[in-house]
Amino acid sequence: MSATYGGLGSKMAPSYNNTPTATYGGFSAGQRFGDLQTALADTGYQRSDVQRSRAMSIDDLIRQFADQRRRIPGQFNQRGMLDSGQYQRGMGRSFADQVRQQGRLEMAAQAALNSLAQRQFAAEQQYAVGRLQDALGSATSRAQTASQVPGVGDRVAQLLSGGQI
Repeated sequence: MSATYGGLGSKMAPSYNNTPTATYGGFSAGQRFGDLQTALADTGYQRSDVQRSRAMSIDDLIRQFADQRRRIPGQFNQRGMLDSGQYQRGMGRSFADQVRQQGRLEMAAQAALNSLAQRQFAAEQQYAVGRLQDALGSATSRAQTASQVPGVGDRVAQLLSGGQI
């Protein structure tokens, strides 16, 4: 599965060579993008791991309870209670316990997936804020440089101070 994700990701995901990062921000923009790619790849791998563990745990649980239920008729037959209400109660209890434990596994898996979603959002937010800071810093630098050009400097200074031309 990870090979499939890697193959698809390499075809679709932007990389240092095909993402527009040079206009505003310089080197740090490429580094920020690389950090974002790393964080997203890590989160995706961990998400796959949680889902794989969830599936295996649920399968193990189903097998465990199926084996347990296979023994129940023999236990009640030894006591001569196979046709009693206790047998039905024991079987019902087994199914209820399985559903309850499966629900707990699902809740734990969902909590882990929620945590990974928060980490992904934080990485994307960090990238966006960093790129905005890079763009603002670059624009400010360009405006300051333009303000020193004869004939343009007064207009740029007036814009930077919040005025209109």
